[in-house]
Order: sequence, then C-alpha cells, then structure tokens
Amino acid sequence: MLKITATLTLGNDAELKQINGKNVINFSGAHSEKYNGETKTTWVDCAKWGDQIKVADYLKKGTKVYVEGFPEVRSYQAKDGTTKVIQSIRVSHIELLAWSEKNNEPKQEVKQEQQPISSHDENDLPF
Repeated sequence: MLKITATLTLGNDAELKQINGKNVINFSGAHSEKYNGETKTTWVDCAKWGDQIKVADYLKKGTKVYVEGFPEVRSYQAKDGTTKVIQSIRVSHIELLAWSEKNNEPKQEVKQEQQPISSHDENDLPF
C-alpha cells in the first residue's frame, strides 16, 4: 500500500472523538507547493486512530505538523441524493514541527510518543 508523507499547516483545531469505543483525532491541514512561480495549496483531511491522544492538545490552528500515513477514500450519500467522495490520510505517525505564535508556546520540535520497536530488554541485546 502507498505510504504518504506530508508537512501540513493546520487549518483548524483538531477534534478528539470516540467512535465504537476507539479514539480518533480528526484534523485538516494545508500543503503548499510552487509550480512555475505559482503556489498551489492542497487541503488534506487526516484521522489519527489509537490511544496516543495527548498530541491532540497541541494540534491547534496554525500548527505545522509532519504526518505519515495511508490514503483512504470513503463515499457517502449527500442530502441531495448525490454520492460524495472524501479522500483523507489515515495517519500512522505525527510530529509537531512548531506551534503557532498565537498559542504562546515556544517554537520547538516535539515528537509524538513512540511505541517500542521490540519487547526485548536492552540488557538482552547481544551488542
């Protein structure tokens, strides 16, 4: 499956929800690139599932984040009867790159808590 990476500027504060007993953080962000002197901005909806929800407190409008994840495509029936399609990223990893000035926080890199790669004790390693 294709893995997506992006640096985004959040366009709104993240929303923390529980769906079927599972935590999900929803947010959207803008990614801008220059093509032939013109700036193109793409908005991306993101969903971060799991128990590592502390990062949601820092996902405020204007915050810059780096995300890794996988594309998701969902469809739904709109009120007018048409079928709408939503493209989003199911985020597997997120890093805060800088807080916005309005959050009155210092600009510094803050990394999300990481899961251990191995359940082995460091003392058990052969090197």
